[in-house]
Amino acid sequence: MAAVLAQFKRILQPGGRLLIVTPDATGWASRTKGTAWLALTDPTHINLKGHAAWRQLFLDHGFTVLKEAADGLYDFPYPPRKSRLIDIALRGWPTIVQFIAGRLLLKAGTGESVIFLLGHLASNTSHETV
Repeated sequence: MAAVLAQFKRILQPGGRLLIVTPDATGWASRTKGTAWLALTDPTHINLKGHAAWRQLFLDHGFTVLKEAADGLYDFPYPPRKSRLIDIALRGWPTIVQFIAGRLLLKAGTGESVIFLLGHLASNTSHETV
């Protein structure tokens, strides 16, 4: 992971932006679904972390966290509900609102994945601006 972040930093110019979306191992969906969580079924997900651990990793590698948010919920139904349509009606509206608004509105930890908008610092100083 360190080599990948170093490569991103090398390519990204000072003032540049990097968007990263990754499953949130401590997010609401993960905690609710447990071993049935969608991210665990994808063999390409080899480095699962919670949003706080990802944030710290990015800061430790000299990126600025400009924005941190959740993508929302989409793997319906979530326990204890069994009806997909009822669960979408009750839990899906924040995801729909965020999508329509075209803005990151949902707090990290409330969805399936975490979304980071990172900046490149001109110096080696870690800085958080969330």
